[in-house]
Amino acid sequence: MELAFMVGTWGIAGYRSKASYLSFFPVNLRAIWTVLKGEKIKFPVTPKDRQEGNFFHLIWPQFAVIVLTVCGVLYASIQYFILHNQDYSLGGILVNIFWGLNNIFALSGIVLAAFWQPEATDLAEEEQATAAYKNNEVIA
Repeated sequence: MELAFMVGTWGIAGYRSKASYLSFFPVNLRAIWTVLKGEKIKFPVTPKDRQEGNFFHLIWPQFAVIVLTVCGVLYASIQYFILHNQDYSLGGILVNIFWGLNNIFALSGIVLAAFWQPEATDLAEEEQATAAYKNNEVIA
């Protein structure tokens, strides 16, 4: 299926949309579950002010998938390369490492965004622009 999408969208940048889809899988699952239960869909108002703090509670499912992927790749690699377990194939391990890294890179964007903090200079410029906007001033 992945190859069909690759051929069908050849020349079109699609990695960002795939990364967004993968990163928001908990939200998508919650939406599907809400519909299946027959509940009314509620849309909370998004705060418009800058929020500061630790937002790990919002991205723990993505972080858990990253950790489990790393653990799975390490386990299979140790079984094959160190313990010489022949139940694993080199091709299978390499394909899983590739897809695991692909998923980790896709999910890492939202994980990093949850911990991002603006630099002090960016924050000062934003506060100046906000104050100017509230006073109906133009900043050149």
